[in-house]
This record gives sequence, C-alpha cells and structure tokens, in this order.
Amino acid sequence: MKLPREEEAARKAAYKKMRPAEKLDYIVSYYKGQLILICLALFILVWIIVHFAMKKEPVLYLGLLNLSVSDETVELLTKEFLEEQGYNPGKYEVVFYPALYISEDPAAQNHEYAYASQLKLMASLNAKTMDLMIMNREAYDRLSGQWYLADLEVLLAPENLADRKELPEEDRDILAGLASWLVRNSVILSDNSIEYRLGEAEELIIEEEEHTNALEITHMPRVEGIGFSGDVYIGIAANSERIKECISYIRYLSDLK
Repeated sequence: MKLPREEEAARKAAYKKMRPAEKLDYIVSYYKGQLILICLALFILVWIIVHFAMKKEPVLYLGLLNLSVSDETVELLTKEFLEEQGYNPGKYEVVFYPALYISEDPAAQNHEYAYASQLKLMASLNAKTMDLMIMNREAYDRLSGQWYLADLEVLLAPENLADRKELPEEDRDILAGLASWLVRNSVILSDNSIEYRLGEAEELIIEEEEHTNALEITHMPRVEGIGFSGDVYIGIAANSERIKECISYIRYLSDLK
C-alpha cells in the first residue's frame, strides 16, 4: 500500500539521518517479507543449478543380491569399470544397489528386510533400472524361476547381435568367449501351488524348463580375489535396455580380450 506523500517524505528524511548500521536494520525490518521471498527464490535457484550440475548420467544399473562387499570392492565394481571404459566418473555412474536380500524363507529377524528388498528389486526391474545382478545361488534360483533373467544363449547369440551397430565387432560374437562360464537353471512355465494349497487342485503340478540365464563368475579374474562366500553368479535382467553396457561389464569382469 502506498504511503501518504507527507509520511513518505518523513521516512526518507529520517532514513538519510541514520547511521549505516541503523539503515541496514531498517531495511531488514521494513522489507523482511520481501527479503525472505528473495532468499527462498535464490536458494531454490542455486539448488536446481547445483543438482543438475552434479547429476551423473547412469551407464548401467547393478544389483548385489545376498552378498556383501567392502568399500574397496564397490570401487572395483563401479568406478574402476567406468574408468577402464573411458567414462569420467565425475559425469557418469554405475547405479549400485547393495545388499539386497532375496530369500524364499527368510529368518524371522530378516523377514522385514527381505520383504523391503523384494519390493525394491521388483520396482527397479519394472522401471527398467536394473540391468545386471550379482548374486548367490539362492537368489539366482529364485530369479531364474520367476523369469527375471534373460536367456543368454538367445540374447547374446551372434545372429541376434549382428544388427546392433552400437556394439564393437568383437562383442557381436562374445557368447563363444563366455561358454565356460555359462550355467543353466530352471524357469517355471506353470505353477498351481496356490490352487493346491487352497484345496482347488488335487495334485501339485509345476512345469519347468531349463534356460542358460547366468554366468558363474566365482573364478573370473576380477572376482576371484574379492572373497565372496560360495559360488557367485551374474545375470542380465530380461527387460534390460542397456545390452551394450551389460556386455562391456561382463567383458570387464571376465577380462576377455
């Protein structure tokens, strides 16, 4: 609201007589609301600028299931891969999901954690923000049975990679180099276990077939010294859109030339 002319003139005259500290105090008191709004707007603007300046571009998404690793191993699995592939870790990243716990029958004290991990895994798979999964045998069996893993003999078959112009020539026939690490597991075609438990079916019938849907990486050059307990597997998510990067990552772990 505009002040009367006389009052405005009196304010200006009083302002001119103030010492610098008094002028600052007057401005802060008189324009407090406007200053708060300006500061808030500047804070939001700076946050947006910093957020986008520091935001990294995902190269691929990697999950660790039923396994734990040291900080040094996380560097090996993420930053060192980026550096070897020529990516600037300051601008690009491997989005890493550590310590997901997937179990058919978790212990009572781990039940909530297993449930939360399952939800996180399903959400990331549905959103196509999970490309590769490094896992123990239990997690591998579960994901295989539920069709979450790509059949590598199909996905990486030379005839299916031949038209992928983004792939280096040597990656279009990578399946032969990985033959000694390929493993097969069951996938469930049909399952009436729910109906059987409810008494709606007289017998339990589960139809399965085997797919080559993972690599046993326990003794791969970059994995062997990590100290995983038991056998370790890696699989590609069935709906992954970053096949080139997945192949590069598998080549990195296996040290194939």
